[in-house]
Amino acid sequence: MKPTKNDKPKGEFFIRSCDYGVEDDKRTIKGVIPYNSDSVDMYGTTERITPTAFNKTLADKAEVKCLLGHDVTKILGSSQAGTLRMHSEEDGLHFEVDLPNTTDGNDAFELIKRGDCRTLSFGFIPIKTQWIEIDSDHDLRELVEVKLLEISVCVAFPAYPEGNTNVRSFFKKCGTDFEEVNAILKREQLSEEDKTKLRAVVDNLEAMIRSAETDQQSNDTDNATEQKEAEERAKAEAEAEAKEREEQNRRARFVFYTQNQEK
Repeated sequence: MKPTKNDKPKGEFFIRSCDYGVEDDKRTIKGVIPYNSDSVDMYGTTERITPTAFNKTLADKAEVKCLLGHDVTKILGSSQAGTLRMHSEEDGLHFEVDLPNTTDGNDAFELIKRGDCRTLSFGFIPIKTQWIEIDSDHDLRELVEVKLLEISVCVAFPAYPEGNTNVRSFFKKCGTDFEEVNAILKREQLSEEDKTKLRAVVDNLEAMIRSAETDQQSNDTDNATEQKEAEERAKAEAEAEAKEREEQNRRARFVFYTQNQEK
């Protein structure tokens, strides 16, 4: 059912899609989130991202994550770490992501390089919008300012929340129900209970991201330890081989000199 003027959604978590790709064998994804392009019709409403939409996110240097398929446990890049870089140009928000040398990063690189994944999604919260009534059955919502949360690559079926199983799974991981949150966000006025539930979603999301980052740091430490141990073993083996060769040379020299002295 098409929303009425009094229940226009004000704070949804939206997913939209655009194209991206990699250049040759470089492990850097490059793409553009286009401005002034209309989304597909969704229950009589389409959206348009204005050139000012991401200005505050960029100005505040807010942390934005790059994820694999909206999975907050599979972090491919971060704006704070410098592995996700974004800047606004006339045609849209340009971004670059340096894929990590991890299982998730390698999977993403191979899927993109082969052409299996050519669309991405990005999640954001609308902050300031402007509604334009096109006709009695169609409205346009211009996104004047949004809070960008994440950019996801390798999304099989990018869509909007109402029909996106990835988003439903995402909310489930946050410990809440998608339909309940979506209903809350479509209300004109939010009660204190509504606000508490939304804060819980944000808190759970932040906790999941922190946990994922801790796990990744732990894995990096384990990998570094294993690499150091392997290097030490290789060094010890090389030293042992060198000593063995020296001993063989010493014995050969002894035999050589002994034989020559006897002559």
